Amino acid sequence: MSNKEVFTSIVSSEIEKLGTAIQDLQNKMKDVSAETKSAYYKELERITKKKKELESKIDSAKEAAEDASKEIKTGIEYGIDDLKKAIDQITSKLN
Repeated sequence: MSNKEVFTSIVSSEIEKLGTAIQDLQNKMKDVSAETKSAYYKELERITKKKKELESKIDSAKEAAEDASKEIKTGIEYGIDDLKKAIDQITSKLN
């Protein structure tokens, strides 16, 4: 397995975990007040959009040449970290 394949496999797994975390947040949002829901709804939409963008970058990395995927890798890693932080922030506020 090439380095690119290992990387895309790892980040795909991370994205799957983040998808589960987003789903958990959506489920928690069902049980909060309307005021709280509206306060976090836009943030949850932003997080969902970011996840989709990362999935697209991962698809690009899978198709890119080994050299090009190194450039994409940095953006994907940054995006995953940013997404984790955003999910953690909302989760801590809802708990």
